[in-house]
Amino acid sequence: MTVDVRWTAEQVDALTSHRDVLLAASAGTGKTTTIVGKILWSLGLDIGRQRESSEPIAPCPSPCRLDQIAAITFTEKAAHDLQDKLRNSLEALPGGAAFRRELDRATVGTIHGFAADLLREHALRLDIDPTFRIVDQREVEIQQTEVVRGVLATALRERDPGAVELTKRYGLIGWKVAPGAIFRIRDVMRDLRWRAREFDNWSLEAEGSRYPRRLDIDGLRERAKFAGAWATDPAEVQRDHASLELSDTLYRLGRSSVHHWLNWLERENARDFDSLILDARRLLTRPATRSALAAVRRRYRLFIIDEFQDTDRAQWDIAQAIIDGTDETEDAAANRPAVVLVGDPKQSIYRFRGADIDVWNAARTRFERDGRVLELSWNFRCEPRLVDYVNRVAETALGETASRLQETAPESTVSYQELRGARPATSAAALEWIAVDETRAGEQRAEEATRVAGRLHELIGKASVVDPETGALRICRASDIAILARRQDNLAVVEAGLRSYGVPFYNATTSGLADQQEILDLVTALRVIQNPFDDLAAFAFLRSPFVGLRDEVLVRVTLSDRLTREHREATAVPLLERAERFLGDESRDVENDPWFPAPEGPDVVEVERRALRVGLEAIRDA
Repeated sequence: MTVDVRWTAEQVDALTSHRDVLLAASAGTGKTTTIVGKILWSLGLDIGRQRESSEPIAPCPSPCRLDQIAAITFTEKAAHDLQDKLRNSLEALPGGAAFRRELDRATVGTIHGFAADLLREHALRLDIDPTFRIVDQREVEIQQTEVVRGVLATALRERDPGAVELTKRYGLIGWKVAPGAIFRIRDVMRDLRWRAREFDNWSLEAEGSRYPRRLDIDGLRERAKFAGAWATDPAEVQRDHASLELSDTLYRLGRSSVHHWLNWLERENARDFDSLILDARRLLTRPATRSALAAVRRRYRLFIIDEFQDTDRAQWDIAQAIIDGTDETEDAAANRPAVVLVGDPKQSIYRFRGADIDVWNAARTRFERDGRVLELSWNFRCEPRLVDYVNRVAETALGETASRLQETAPESTVSYQELRGARPATSAAALEWIAVDETRAGEQRAEEATRVAGRLHELIGKASVVDPETGALRICRASDIAILARRQDNLAVVEAGLRSYGVPFYNATTSGLADQQEILDLVTALRVIQNPFDDLAAFAFLRSPFVGLRDEVLVRVTLSDRLTREHREATAVPLLERAERFLGDESRDVENDPWFPAPEGPDVVEVERRALRVGLEAIRDA
């Protein structure tokens, strides 16, 4: 039986290469399909023919087993998609069913999952408890915030001038667009853990201080002067010096916070995501644990890392260790897997998460010397007309950026490689530009949304589109349309425009979850639990569906304090306490009951009383 799958010449190169490969694959070029094809070919399966010549692809001369293959991604979703596609492909291929039953033996998962398995397997070599739990990101945020809060509180109690100035300038918490001292220190913590060597070069031992090291302010100032980045105006010099002092405070408090955080993880026998990667690098790169590296290199015949553009230096160190081994590793060149790194440097956007485009370029230099650098340029997703448009725009934009970076940071440049449209052109393809006169930002966005919605209203039920299942033309449906926005908050304006034209839609980002009344009410309740003296939150809680008091009753609760005027002026009784007293005040006579009957019916009062009692009990319990 012949497999009727056609591969481009570029894909065939990647599939059948016996050397290490760095594969640059833009969106829509069949990246995941190629990764799956590489795995299937390495298993010795017939994977199809060459697209241009129709010649069958030569089989793998030395097939491997599933347990000798590792395919690493960066997200759970990507790992799940890869597993699904691999399973479906095995089921569709002659001889693939036998492998499908053994699919779980392959290492297909996230980089963090791979690191966790590695650490548990070699826990004794690292002197760690293999039963450690992995702390999810939400718990990390909560616990790290508490750790930093404690470090900062200690510094403030000791009247540390830097801590006082930091808190005075930014506050403790701040908000999303202007984070406070605690969140700034948390950001520094991650930098300190991932870039320890750089910070060691910028700091000095601090004698006679409770902090072991401090920033080398004088040295940094001299570096800035040498680079021409130090101000000359006296006022600006003073501001620059103040910034260095503030940076030193963040560094000192950040180092102390890292120390306390690692102690917390140790006490809890836990690892956060950063610890998994950093500990795995330590395991595979230090001489004392070279036997662990040798075991990894012997186990695998094929090692694939997907989304490599999102890799940081620690992850690149892990890949390099697997490629290079150590001087002490026997037969280092033979006893290791072929390494395939796949990604798109144009999509390296996660700098905040440690991704570094310099890593991609370093790998490129390495693979040009000892391996192969390949590229997938055929786009199977978009109409040729759209591909041509993207080529014109992106080549100009990336070219201008690359030329500016060439002199100052050539290692950070990304050149644009032109895409080619693989899909046949159809009469349904078009590119339109909806121009809106420039006005105030809010008005312009509203006008843009209205015009886009109007245009979609014209297309739905009238225009022709290509059916993705059959490839034939049919009438456009609302579900054929996707709207992309630069920022998530812009979508609210788009939603308003769509509603005005009656266009059905689904917001795939959050679906407005954060703005749902249930969530807002829950956040209000949490604020009351956190601070029972917050009368504004308490008022909102009592009015919310959790309790549901009428406005008239809320007014009477607010005015119900029977303390003397003198006592009332000296002690502000919290609203929740007034509600407790109001609920328990049995001295009222029925005729003058402050709950007074509701026009909706006589049962409303009893429902309110019961709801208030249950609501107050819930707050007390929490």
